Amino acid sequence: KKNMVKTGKAALLLWCQKRTEGYKGVQVTNFTKSWKDGLAFAALYHSFYPDEIPFNSLSSKSSAEILEMCFACGLRHGIPRLLDVEDIVEMPSPEPFSMMTYLSQCYHTMEGGQKGRSGLASIQVNESQQRQQPA
Repeated sequence: KKNMVKTGKAALLLWCQKRTEGYKGVQVTNFTKSWKDGLAFAALYHSFYPDEIPFNSLSSKSSAEILEMCFACGLRHGIPRLLDVEDIVEMPSPEPFSMMTYLSQCYHTMEGGQKGRSGLASIQVNESQQRQQPA
């Protein structure tokens, strides 16, 4: 069971990295400080809802404003608001399990519910298969 949790965590992180890849100022390496300024959330939401998150014009907004915009967008699409802006902005580092819980909700909603259940596992399997291929 512990290995399954690790695999799910790694797969979720990989999904976040793939969805936010190429967004300026965004580098997702963990479930804590990578998300603190709000840009990773903005990139993730913009990758699915580009008309709702103006990623290229966020530089004038504070981290709290960006996070608020993202969480409101998520709520409109059925993602429960499990995180408080203050907990992310004011803490030295956001709580990783809360972040993973919220991001897994994002994954299941954004990737289409039930089909997403096998999706995280297949991301992990595909990555490990790629690593095992001879160079």
